[in-house]
Amino acid sequence: MSTEALETGRVRGSGWSSRVSLVDILQLAGILAILFVLISFRSLNPKPVSSWQYKVEEISDTGFADRMNVLGKQGWEMVSARRPEDGQGQTMVYEVIFKRPTRD
Repeated sequence: MSTEALETGRVRGSGWSSRVSLVDILQLAGILAILFVLISFRSLNPKPVSSWQYKVEEISDTGFADRMNVLGKQGWEMVSARRPEDGQGQTMVYEVIFKRPTRD
């Protein structure tokens, strides 16, 4: 590093300064303030759900996707799905369990 670089804090041709200006500090402070606000808003989310409403439905193969979409729009979330057998090894429909938060 040259004597000029040591005196001015600049390396010739680099365009970068090793000195920190007041503007740099204010920019960093602004960024940190924005991050603090964003993190604070995340903590303002509503409290976790304390109770759930459950629903069990039997849904056929032919209407499965349509029925799932309807229930999803109503706020139901699928918890489990299985295809029970009729005793002779034949599966008939999907038995699906849904849940959603209770509405107080």
